[in-house]
Amino acid sequence: ETWSKVRGAIAADRLDDASDLLDHLTQTSSDVTAPDDGATILAVRAELDASLARISEAVAEVERLEPDQREAPLLQLIERHPSSSQVLAALRRLPIVAPSRVTIVERGASLVVSWRVSRSAGDIEYRVARSTRSADGTRSESRPVGSTRGHELEDAGATRGATVSYTVTAVRHGITSGASSSGTIVHAPDVDQLAAVEHDGAIELKWTRGWGDVWVERSDLDDPTAAVHRMRGGDRGLLDTNIAAAHHYRYRVFIEFRDDRGEVQKTRGREVTATGFV
Repeated sequence: ETWSKVRGAIAADRLDDASDLLDHLTQTSSDVTAPDDGATILAVRAELDASLARISEAVAEVERLEPDQREAPLLQLIERHPSSSQVLAALRRLPIVAPSRVTIVERGASLVVSWRVSRSAGDIEYRVARSTRSADGTRSESRPVGSTRGHELEDAGATRGATVSYTVTAVRHGITSGASSSGTIVHAPDVDQLAAVEHDGAIELKWTRGWGDVWVERSDLDDPTAAVHRMRGGDRGLLDTNIAAAHHYRYRVFIEFRDDRGEVQKTRGREVTATGFV
């Protein structure tokens, strides 16, 4: 079985793994030959050492180049020898350029993190972490959000009302760049799917995804002297019965919450219009 693993590792160009397996065979079954062709451990070791020496010489040749000329040939080497510790060690001596210009925008109830990709070449994965300060400012935590090979990631798990920022790192063959950070944003999405339903003697407002303190401000579009009427909304809607027939109303629905400084903040709000009839 060990011989089969040795042959498989050599065929897959996992020469370091093959070398470790041969060491194990030497310690446990030094006189056992390969079942497929009768090769001895010494013969296979000689072939393997020659292959490792060629990789070592190729790495040394690359490292004789100027530092800014080493990346491309090392990436070519790692494609041919993906598990080579010698090539990976040489790659680790080359810094990966971190991503830059990390920004955050709201998209519905989610936050979308985007960045300018690394200038380094090769197959690069980007790992995103979120730092959260609670709405009352008493707690702070950092946790991974996800990874991608693109230039943005959508985060639907940020706490509403909390102050949020993100860091993004570039990872190539297990080697990580420095982190780039965004600014902060207060994650305060508005209610969603706001709609007005006109009933006899009432206007019903409906929405989804309420949180915090939902408030409604009603303006009478047919009476510019009328004061704006403020009402407390529920989790999913509000029924307004204090209306006049044939009057047109504009409703603004928004959320109030306290930020991490304890100050009252408002979301931008959403608006809908409706006509009253009785």
